Amino acid sequence: MLNTQTRRRWLQLLFILLLGIGLTIAWHSLDLDGQALLQTLRQFGSVSLGAGLALVLLQITFQISRLWVLCPPTVGVSWKQAARAYTSGQFVSNFIQGQAGHAVKVAVLRQPANAQGRQMAGAESTAIVLVDKVMDVLMLLGLSGLAVLQLNLLAQAWRYLDHHLLWGIPVVAVAIATLIYCLRRSSRRIRRGLADFKQGLAVVKSPVQVGQGITMGLSDWFIECILLQVLCVAQGFPLSPAQLMVSLFILNIGVSIPISIANLGTFEASLVFALTRFGVPLVPGVAIATLFHIFQMLGIALWMLLVVPQNIKPEIQK
Repeated sequence: MLNTQTRRRWLQLLFILLLGIGLTIAWHSLDLDGQALLQTLRQFGSVSLGAGLALVLLQITFQISRLWVLCPPTVGVSWKQAARAYTSGQFVSNFIQGQAGHAVKVAVLRQPANAQGRQMAGAESTAIVLVDKVMDVLMLLGLSGLAVLQLNLLAQAWRYLDHHLLWGIPVVAVAIATLIYCLRRSSRRIRRGLADFKQGLAVVKSPVQVGQGITMGLSDWFIECILLQVLCVAQGFPLSPAQLMVSLFILNIGVSIPISIANLGTFEASLVFALTRFGVPLVPGVAIATLFHIFQMLGIALWMLLVVPQNIKPEIQK
């Protein structure tokens, strides 16, 4: 008999194998012309590439600032320390595995008592990272909800379900059964997460901090929409703000399931799916999604080069 850990590993390997076979079949069924894709990538001019890089660096600046303003003033966390925590964690998320990045942020953000302020324990830094993530998700849901209402997608989805309701019933049943199974397996984690969430709410007591965090978060999503629009315009397929927001929502839903290293493949597939729903052809959609992912990874790598090396020498001296 195989133990639980071994069974889980075999199931993961089987899932990855089936996923790879499915992606291979899907790739061949799409009949994507590689030469056409390369030609489409060459259509991105130096202006759009330069603007995209500047925008993604600015976007990360707002993300760092949101984490920084959520830190209690009594701790005395500097902007550089917040930048180090965020970029280190996001680097792990972008290049290795998404959920592991949060643990890195928690570890780097905590600090002992010093001349700048009191001690920040691991539980408190966990709460701050949790509040930062919850605030980011809530703003994504809110902006996406407004975009869905503007595009009247709810009515379209209802008409689709009205004609395909019988096909949707087994899918919903399987989804509910899977959710119940996951909740039972993760009940302890959920209770621990709720406790951390309550503690995180206690961290942000000042309305000023909440307002600053919301401002930084909205600026983050605004810049990301502009970045995606720059790439779409470069290919000759501009989208409305609502379409851009829905595309980013679908993208984030797709990458929230960690089935590949650095979200390779899932990132591009999710964004291509969204863009093609709004009239962008397949080949330009793949080019836009690929470059958009490259910008996200390159931006955080550049921030790592700017922030982390400044802290290596002091850490060695300690």
